[in-house]
Amino acid sequence: MLLQLAACVNHDPYNADCEQSDLSLALVEVLPASGCGVADGSIEVSATGGWEPYTFKLGERLQSSPIFMSVEPGVYTVALRDNYGCEIFIGNISVLAEGLEFSTEVEEDTECLSDNGTITIDITEGNPPYQFAIDGGSFDDINFFEGLHFGNHEIRARDVNSCIVNLNVTVPRGLTGTSWSTQIKPIMEKSCATTGCHNGISRPDLRIYANAKKYSFQIKTLTADRSMPFDGPPLQQSEIDLIACWVDDGVLEN
Repeated sequence: MLLQLAACVNHDPYNADCEQSDLSLALVEVLPASGCGVADGSIEVSATGGWEPYTFKLGERLQSSPIFMSVEPGVYTVALRDNYGCEIFIGNISVLAEGLEFSTEVEEDTECLSDNGTITIDITEGNPPYQFAIDGGSFDDINFFEGLHFGNHEIRARDVNSCIVNLNVTVPRGLTGTSWSTQIKPIMEKSCATTGCHNGISRPDLRIYANAKKYSFQIKTLTADRSMPFDGPPLQQSEIDLIACWVDDGVLEN
């Protein structure tokens, strides 16, 4: 079972800087279900930090309690949101069942402008043969999926008795190696540090690494919703993606 802890995300930017939040979520206990398709398993988590009250989410279920009851076998993501709107999650939580044992092997997505994440589903106990489907696709015998974008993927596993287990598997975002000097700085020079805009006269000069690092979260947010650049032609989607990758990599001076 791979646990993926996400960075905090701010859903209300006027309330808090979630990049600096101490909000934390931990897995306490997972109890198996009694059989395939039987909803009597459970997942318990614990939360600290941030700003209470907390809201916990499992699929479409929202609740104030950190214990989710009546859970079917499968793979799940539990998310936590605090009163400031900051959010963190734990992914790839496996709820097993008597007579049903499975594991998920996940490789992170390390490409920025393409995708190379992978997921392998291995069922070691159950009722073979099995078939698998991903993200709404049709069932097939193949249990290996490649070329996946980071984030959640819905995988269904079906046994010979047509019992279907839903696996909500998260592909983590890996380091992409996006370069400040050869990829991000040229974007700033071409589109952001134009006359009167982020060239050091009326706004911070984003051609300077220290300034770009300081405002990196805002740059990522504003370019993603296309409200930046404020003047001039809009960025291409590939440029927006590169900026997001650079920020997610840790705003390295590379």
